Amino acid sequence: MDGQQSTHTAFGPAQLGLPVLAHILNASADAIVVIDENRRYLYANPAAGEIAGLPYQDLIGRDFLDNIAPRMHETILTGFRKSLTGFPGRRSSIVVRPDGSERDIEYSTMSLHHEGRPLVASIFHDITDELQQEREASALAQIASSLTLAQSMDDTLNALAASVVRATRAVACSVVLVDESGQDVKTVGADGFPGDALEAYTSTWSAATQSDSMVLRALREQKTYVINDVRAKNLANPLYVPIHHIVRRMDWDVVVATPIIYHDFSLGVLCSYFGIGTHLSNNEIDILTAIANQAAVAIENQRLYQKAQGTAALEERQRLARELHDSVSQALYGIG
Repeated sequence: MDGQQSTHTAFGPAQLGLPVLAHILNASADAIVVIDENRRYLYANPAAGEIAGLPYQDLIGRDFLDNIAPRMHETILTGFRKSLTGFPGRRSSIVVRPDGSERDIEYSTMSLHHEGRPLVASIFHDITDELQQEREASALAQIASSLTLAQSMDDTLNALAASVVRATRAVACSVVLVDESGQDVKTVGADGFPGDALEAYTSTWSAATQSDSMVLRALREQKTYVINDVRAKNLANPLYVPIHHIVRRMDWDVVVATPIIYHDFSLGVLCSYFGIGTHLSNNEIDILTAIANQAAVAIENQRLYQKAQGTAALEERQRLARELHDSVSQALYGIG
């Protein structure tokens, strides 16, 4: 039988049959939809419903723009019109779910015709986690390169807080430090606080963190705490009465308190603030821990640098005092 080629029957769509093709579409890990010229879903597979955050059957008849973040409408409509007229493409967009959460997608389109009607078929997949990992890696590299002794502690930790907001889903971030006695805590760096909110919160935190708060527990127990329903808890806390008007307008309702630890010694807490209904993954907690670890090194380096500067200044003052003493002694000796 050497030299003979085996023959295999090739199956086209007609041979496979509609039931088999339907099963392939429904089982696909990629989302597949068909949309008419009026932007209405005619078909959606289960994967599409999963990304949209809805039962896939509920998509049928809906305007697909309902599932797209408003800031992306103009861009996606331009691509949709091109696809309708026979110009397919590969693009990216952002899906917004009914709960307000967003998912980044990458999609390709193709034009179809059915009974004289132009249709657009699209295949897309969720790239949110991939993009998040890229942002996190970039932020960690940026934090590492920016934590230098050339800037003050405040500037260093403000930059770090800004990196947390850029790299994660946090809408704000603050860095709370404890002094070397372990008694006094204060906010040193922050980002994402609108208007006078930071000043108002800071004045309240100084009292609140002295009580049995989660931030204080994270500091003492060196353990990360995820605090839910923060708005309701702050409104119920008598210490926050003076800033209730600010608490009500804040975008966050979930706080992650991550201890900043250097060689088993608690230096402070990285507080990251997330929107209402945010559910954090283990990976997101891990990235906050990694950032807190970088903050610990930066804080300790700054403290050592300041001590070294202080020691150098003291030594310089002592040298000048000796020179002054010698010059005075010589002057007195000359007079004598």
